[in-house]
Amino acid sequence: MAAILDKKNKALYISLSLLAFGAFFDSILIFDIGIFFITSFKIGLLIAGLQLLRYSGLIYTKHRSRLTPFLLLFFIYNLSQIFSLFYTDHLGLGSIINFTLFNIASIFIVFGASHILISKFDNFFLNKILNVLIIIFVLDLSLGLLQMILNNGIITDIGVLPSSEDSLTIIRGFHRERLYFCEFLTIGLSAIILVKKYPNWLIGLLFIAVISLIYGSNSYSGLLGLLALVFTVRKIKITQLLFLPTIIVIMISFVIPYINKHYINESQMILREQRQEVYFEEFAEKNWRIISSITLLNEFIDNPTFFGHGFSENMYYLGSVMSNTFSSATDKDVTSHTFISILYDQGLFGMIVFFLMIGYLIAYSLKGYLLSKREVGNDIFILSRMAIIFSFLTTIRFLVYYQAANQWHFLFAFSFLNASIQLLKSLNYKDKIAGFRAVIR
Repeated sequence: MAAILDKKNKALYISLSLLAFGAFFDSILIFDIGIFFITSFKIGLLIAGLQLLRYSGLIYTKHRSRLTPFLLLFFIYNLSQIFSLFYTDHLGLGSIINFTLFNIASIFIVFGASHILISKFDNFFLNKILNVLIIIFVLDLSLGLLQMILNNGIITDIGVLPSSEDSLTIIRGFHRERLYFCEFLTIGLSAIILVKKYPNWLIGLLFIAVISLIYGSNSYSGLLGLLALVFTVRKIKITQLLFLPTIIVIMISFVIPYINKHYINESQMILREQRQEVYFEEFAEKNWRIISSITLLNEFIDNPTFFGHGFSENMYYLGSVMSNTFSSATDKDVTSHTFISILYDQGLFGMIVFFLMIGYLIAYSLKGYLLSKREVGNDIFILSRMAIIFSFLTTIRFLVYYQAANQWHFLFAFSFLNASIQLLKSLNYKDKIAGFRAVIR
């Protein structure tokens, strides 16, 4: 029996490591194979799905664990995505096959990982996967600091990375998408804090470095994601109460003015000011994301559908109706990037499933937070808090920067959170938390 359990944890470690490293190099390792567009993350996703298929409970009944409403909603959400691929008008055969396989693999990963964590939680696995996240953090942090100090993107025009002429920002680590860079930094710093192996002075320096890089990346969603670090705190101490104000004062008084003066050129500063106007002052007239979301919502109100128009059809519709609003718009770069696009793509059914899933994600996170504040082992505490951090970042993406395809931390969030809730509930507390006795069974 022990050998089987060890095999399970090995499969889980390999699978989740492939997901994390695959996502990390996703902008660099790109392969065009006939009708298929393959990236390192997609390769990792498919291999991980095959690895965890046998433990998902969808094939072998002996590995089946209890299907919670949380996992059921994730299952239905992915099925609705797959279903919508087959009545879309603009996707080619390669894209349909790609997204079908990737959504199926996502289901196997979340169900399989959740089962393994519940049936044989292994602190050795947890430490190893945290080390993977810390290694990725160090790589992104190092390159990000070099990009800021040298005022040079260093790695450009590789894969889908932007060219050196990209004037918005050069601070993005190994990624095309700045939010990816910010998420990896936030997740890695959270892991470093939770393992409690590193001195406080080092954590303080890392805090300053991470905030500086995320500020330098000019990602508002990335700055919002920094709030996830709150969940690394188990018990508030006087030193911690002093730590945060000290970091804030240092950043506002010294670090940010220094970055603005020495590492952000005049054209980038102008672009930042323009983006601030678009986001916070003249958003109703200039923010293409808000305008496109309103456009999709109005179209749905005028022509409501139960199952929508098909996977990613919103971008083609927006491209056809918004070219007069944005002269540079094409059918591929005008997309709402918000959950409103689900209404157009998957219709009322998809939106209902989406909101139920997000509701459970938030409720599970809250329950996990309250349960983990009790007297639980350090390993289960770390698992539950990492689950909440993944879930927080996932919620931000879904509600602020929605993307139809599953991201790597979505899968970590759903599997870790479902497993940690079941593990915490299995500790048989003598007294229940008020208000949660009958919630999320």
